[in-house]
Amino acid sequence: MDRVKHAGYKTSMMSPGPKKWEAAAAAGVAALRAVTLEPSRLWRDWVLLLAVYWIFTVFRWKSPGWPVVTVTAMAYLLGIAVLGQLPHVLAVLGT
Repeated sequence: MDRVKHAGYKTSMMSPGPKKWEAAAAAGVAALRAVTLEPSRLWRDWVLLLAVYWIFTVFRWKSPGWPVVTVTAMAYLLGIAVLGQLPHVLAVLGT
């Protein structure tokens, strides 16, 4: 296995330890958002979407479906942004 020097110590590129901690951090962010927001707002919460995407990326970033998941997540983020900002833009433009 390839070994790299990271933060002053040698670690394996495939070491499960850092992946578990990174996934735990992302799951903590997702759980915090799910608990603090009302259920009707969860579908348009971009932080929750990015936390779920982060979890997927930690474990499956080399999978053949990763580009599809990435494009889908980014399109969903664009949709959230457009739906959130479009009413304000139309109000400012007076239409």
